[in-house]
Amino acid sequence: MNAQCSKVQQILVEFLYDELPEDRAAPLREHLSECAACREEFEWSRRTLHTLDAVTREPSRGIPTAGLLQRLNREIDTRPECRRPRQAARFTQPSLALAAAFLFGVFVAPFLYPWYSSRNAASAGVRRDTRPIYGNVTGSNPFLRSRDEGDPSLQDRPQDDPMPAIKEELEQLLEPATLGRRALGRSGGRGSNGAGSVMSSTPEGF
Repeated sequence: MNAQCSKVQQILVEFLYDELPEDRAAPLREHLSECAACREEFEWSRRTLHTLDAVTREPSRGIPTAGLLQRLNREIDTRPECRRPRQAARFTQPSLALAAAFLFGVFVAPFLYPWYSSRNAASAGVRRDTRPIYGNVTGSNPFLRSRDEGDPSLQDRPQDDPMPAIKEELEQLLEPATLGRRALGRSGGRGSNGAGSVMSSTPEGF
């Protein structure tokens, strides 16, 4: 190996990557055609570089490379059919809300209205039924009566006195017993009068 072979081996890599200028590549090709040792070194370097390039350039199976991902992102962003759905999504949000409100009013409200009406009617009926009792209680209590004076719904409540009705019910319950006592009293009086007359008609010497 002479000095020229040492210079050839130093520039083999540049020659393999086509980075060597033509004025320097021409003398190198001429030397490789004449020198078997440098030609063997050149073939070995070419196979090594080819293997390294194949290993580094071959992507892993199933895993995209960073360059591929960047290229795909650029292509997706530049395609007009991919930008339109984003704009359409911003404009369709109010439309979806209006559609949901319409469906609620059409399909759900007719079922909720009868239930809400019956509930209000039932609560109103309970309030009407309990208003006389509430009125009697608050009428007898000065504190409750002063508290309810400001309530317009309770100002016109009836203030009926329950005592006559209670008294009438008690009289109806006690009427059979009263009649029975009166009947026993009359029958006892008649019995005593009859015994006196019999005794008066009996001779004293008997």
